[in-house]
Amino acid sequence: MATYYRTPGIILTSFNTGEADRIFVVFTELFGKIRLRAVSQRKITSKLRGGLVSCAVVNLEFIQGKVGKTLTAAEVEIHYSNIAKDMKRLRTAFSIFRSMDVLLSQEQEEQTAWRLIMNSLYALNQKTLDVKTLNLLPYHFLWNLVSLTGYKPHLNSCVSCKGGVEDRDVFFHAIDGGIKCTQCAASKGIKLSPETLRQLRNMLISDTAFLSNTTMPLSETRAFRQASRNYLAHVLERIS
Repeated sequence: MATYYRTPGIILTSFNTGEADRIFVVFTELFGKIRLRAVSQRKITSKLRGGLVSCAVVNLEFIQGKVGKTLTAAEVEIHYSNIAKDMKRLRTAFSIFRSMDVLLSQEQEEQTAWRLIMNSLYALNQKTLDVKTLNLLPYHFLWNLVSLTGYKPHLNSCVSCKGGVEDRDVFFHAIDGGIKCTQCAASKGIKLSPETLRQLRNMLISDTAFLSNTTMPLSETRAFRQASRNYLAHVLERIS
């Protein structure tokens, strides 16, 4: 007799397979990131169609077969309607889902990561959401998720000389895993002001509520985003 497994989950991505099946990549509370085959899900008569929606927490039921997991039931528990009907919020949510898909390994329980994505989606779904929080939320999520995978950046001192960097400009070096002082960096890397460095540190110790009070200079937003992209690319290269 088959054993049925049940867990809440969030759909990260999906793709078609076979004549009418669909594979769903799901991050679950109890099993981490898993792949589920939804048999005949693309048929109009499929009983699974209504429960497999994006931007929602879905209660999933599946069985483990010899070659994979097969979905048997899906029911929406929490629907983030404010995200689903707003294109900007939707893009942010998909950015979060992509980060989880590429950074997390298969079938490793990640309770801290589950709390991180739940808190992020809760913040993103708030009826009143300021622009600053909306713009910074995917980066808050990315830096925290990267840290959970074991690649927390070194931000408290120069990675080369170990000297202090308080109240001075620094340079972020993705390959070296953190910041360098002006002398060690020799003007190479992405320059960050003391305030931007402080905000980056705060992202790793604060929840999403602090984002609305962020005082990162507009002139450094581009540098901050570039540092985020560079570090993600570096981590992906390391784990691939």
